[in-house]
Amino acid sequence: MNPLLPLFLEETQELIESAGADLLALEQGQGNAASLLDGIFRHFHTLKGGAALFDFAPMTGLLHTAEDVLDAARQGHVPASPALVDALLRCLDDIKSWLPSIAEAEALPASAAAEAERTAALLLPLLQGNAPLMPSIADAAAPARSQPARMLRIAPERVEQMIALAGEAVIARNALQHLVARAGREATGAAFLQPLAAQAAVLDRLVRDWHDAALRLRLVPVAEIFARVPRLVRDLARQLGREVRVQCEGETLEADRDGLAGLSEPLMHLVRNALDHGVEDPAARRAAGKPAAASLTLRARRAGETLVIEVEDDGRGLDSAALRRRAVAGGAVTEAEAAALSDEQAASLVFLPGISTAAQISTVSGRGVGMDAVRSAVEGAGGRVSIASRPGLGTCVSLSLPMQVSMTRVMTVRAGGLQFGVPLDAVRSLVRVARGRIRALPGGPDGGGGQAFALGEQILPLVGLADVLGLPASDVSDDVWVLVVDAEQGAAGLAVAGFGARADVILRPLTGVLAGTEWYLGAALLGDGGVLLVLDVQALLR
Repeated sequence: MNPLLPLFLEETQELIESAGADLLALEQGQGNAASLLDGIFRHFHTLKGGAALFDFAPMTGLLHTAEDVLDAARQGHVPASPALVDALLRCLDDIKSWLPSIAEAEALPASAAAEAERTAALLLPLLQGNAPLMPSIADAAAPARSQPARMLRIAPERVEQMIALAGEAVIARNALQHLVARAGREATGAAFLQPLAAQAAVLDRLVRDWHDAALRLRLVPVAEIFARVPRLVRDLARQLGREVRVQCEGETLEADRDGLAGLSEPLMHLVRNALDHGVEDPAARRAAGKPAAASLTLRARRAGETLVIEVEDDGRGLDSAALRRRAVAGGAVTEAEAAALSDEQAASLVFLPGISTAAQISTVSGRGVGMDAVRSAVEGAGGRVSIASRPGLGTCVSLSLPMQVSMTRVMTVRAGGLQFGVPLDAVRSLVRVARGRIRALPGGPDGGGGQAFALGEQILPLVGLADVLGLPASDVSDDVWVLVVDAEQGAAGLAVAGFGARADVILRPLTGVLAGTEWYLGAALLGDGGVLLVLDVQALLR
């Protein structure tokens, strides 16, 4: 294989994505039109240079034609019209479709010449005429776009090796700290204990900095998976007769590349479903008192060690009654079970295989066909999916995925004779509560609907960790240790038998029979060789 080919393929893919994004920005009037055209021209020129280097004649000829059209557009002789954007996007699509053949055989596919000729036929008519059709394009104002960040290409295996070494160093650091603590307890080696402890502190700082730097090598912006959406929405909206505006929030948030890769395809499913079955056509929206153009929002945020991606539309929302009927008809639930579901619980029925509220399944998507695939993909990667919908107002689907490998500061707690870890960023405080101050809440079995306790002027719900995990209660003292933690509905108490030290641990996803276990974020190896299961506080209190 030509040693330059891998670099050519990688650079070509990046240029296709950048040029496509700039074309959509040009069409939507985002940014300075002249600057955008200059940037698009440079992308196509660079693509042509790469194709010429490998003597891919059809590709070179097509890009040369596109370059001529773009140069005319820069001079104001060709309007920056939808026809121009369509033709140039078609050109990029052709090149993208040829990349697998180039990677496998170092040659264009046999169909490339005919495809290039067909797309060139869309570009050439745009060159007719010499009169400046857009004389003011060079003077058009909008904010200047920021320059793209410089990218450093690093071989993935080197990144993985560095991260593995950093992880081993963390384990070694933990072992050293364990030895220091043991020496202190046994009152031996007092002469070297102080310098040993000082050295352990230095190692602690170095390892933390090293590990953080290593992890940053794997971080990529969420914009990498969001970037595919505007083009998908543009094409689907035209196909379905919709008007849709895309808004992205939090796209600069950086996350582990493997975690993002696991969310990419589910995200595409959700976008297709939103446009096909969630968003109404302009006439229906106007009749409902809505703007003709629908809004589709992609939102990224971080919740502790979890990446959350939300896809929200302002469409018709889910029909919970229809979902109940479909679930009963499909045998997923009984009529009594369906009737007992709240609207929020009924909305989750959409993730069951074959459940849909659509009158008919289109070639684009089908709620119930794609949604169970979304849940399977996300849960297979150790994540979770949730949905919230309001009839007539829209739907929001949230994808939550744990980071693959991360440094987490935890507090160790005991319950049922076992030790667990709780992420410190979820803990507000640690309090000791007299058993006499704990009250049963009405409405549940045995006359109670759970327990609560008073903290200052607040009444907070209380959950026993041993009870949730199905472990035997081992604490019979007069007082109860309670972690006050952040839950989805506000603060809550988590009762434990006791607590231990704080520690920085390498959190790894659970595998094997433990993969996808509901109550755990992952596992960590301690300095004494033991394994610590780290709890997902949100799941415990849900």
